[in-house]
Amino acid sequence: MDVTIVTSLYRSDTFLPRYCDQLVSVGNALQQAGTALEVVLVVNDATPFERQTIAELAARASGVFQVKPLYVEREPLYASWNRGIEASTGECLGFWNVDDIRTAEALIEGNQRIHAGCRLIDFPYTLIQIERSVGGIHRETPVEYQAFPYDIVTYNPLDRLRTGPFFMFARMLYDEIGAFDPRFKIVGDFEWNIRASKITSFCRGQAHGGKYVIHGENLSASSLLPVEENIVLMLFPESHHWEGLRPVPPDLMRSTWNIWNSVDIPPDVQDRLWGETGSQIYRGQQTRYPMIPTTLRDTLRNKIDSLGLRPVLARIGIMKTKE
Repeated sequence: MDVTIVTSLYRSDTFLPRYCDQLVSVGNALQQAGTALEVVLVVNDATPFERQTIAELAARASGVFQVKPLYVEREPLYASWNRGIEASTGECLGFWNVDDIRTAEALIEGNQRIHAGCRLIDFPYTLIQIERSVGGIHRETPVEYQAFPYDIVTYNPLDRLRTGPFFMFARMLYDEIGAFDPRFKIVGDFEWNIRASKITSFCRGQAHGGKYVIHGENLSASSLLPVEENIVLMLFPESHHWEGLRPVPPDLMRSTWNIWNSVDIPPDVQDRLWGETGSQIYRGQQTRYPMIPTTLRDTLRNKIDSLGLRPVLARIGIMKTKE
């Protein structure tokens, strides 16, 4: 098998029909390109609609690509990712969130590049921020992201290494690095990328990877996102000397870190994260940016970081820190 796509599903009735239509279109394009596709669906606590729709998908895909459903009790996202990978047969692997849109062009390029020697490849993509009003009218704000530039020799961990949502990787890389950490709810791919960065550079794809949709129900829209990003940096303190940790809700930071609690945290860093100093910093941040929703604020920060504008904005007082 050439390419395996793993999708974790939980209460996906709203998005599943569109996902299946897109998957059939992509599968047809890959077949025409001579690329064999396998789709592993890890279905958590399946609804009757999910079971019926997946059965219909398997019938539509017959002779075009393989559909392998795995029905499980509800489990963490990255546990489902690991389960899907272990059940897969593709040499080139990637993920597809049910509410996102992937392109056939990126899957074809990823397969070609990985068979040519790349171990991990990132693609440019579009982030779609959906903002709903009280009257039900919504506005879609697109933000374009380029493929992540990474070289194992020059990489600085403070650049917050993470690929876009449409990255692909070689099975041998997964076998060498190991599984995604199922204790994470949102940024397990970020932590896995850090481990990958220690042994490989990332290839930059040319094809557009797809559209990543933020609609308010995503896990990535949660206030837990910056907390887990802090934890990733805390797990690798030798790389950054405690720099780059962001102000977050102190109680949530403390309780979430207790799940790992595997690295000694210096007292001054503890105070900055969940002590009195951390509380003051976080309250000040909320006072300064009271009207900006968390998801939009994070989108703006990510865009600033992707363009390398943070040092410039810090010098003129718009951003608090250069990193």
